[in-house]
Amino acid sequence: MNRVWLCLAMLAWVAGAQAGPAVGYKLLSNEHKIVSGPDGDGDLEVSFRVTVENTGTTGVAALIIAQGIDTADFPIYDAYLETTLSPGETRTIRDLSYIPLKTYGKITRWEWLLEFR
Repeated sequence: MNRVWLCLAMLAWVAGAQAGPAVGYKLLSNEHKIVSGPDGDGDLEVSFRVTVENTGTTGVAALIIAQGIDTADFPIYDAYLETTLSPGETRTIRDLSYIPLKTYGKITRWEWLLEFR
């Protein structure tokens, strides 16, 4: 019986020793604002701003997606913001996007997604 516990303890130690660096993040704030429009093509200029913190122990390249969701709960528009974060770093990322007025009018809420690359 003691050999079983010793074997399990050794396996747990080996697994822990081989674990990679921790990746973690916090989305601290996110917002969007209509800057201008509609223009001659019927598009709105929309500004997106998100603040993200790398809580992990390794640097990461992050892709933040602001996804416009309609009344049927389907995504109908995506805006992409990219950045690289060092461990412990907090950064605010901003970008502009043109959204057709008709599409923007169908958006009932925004979801903010984060992917690591």
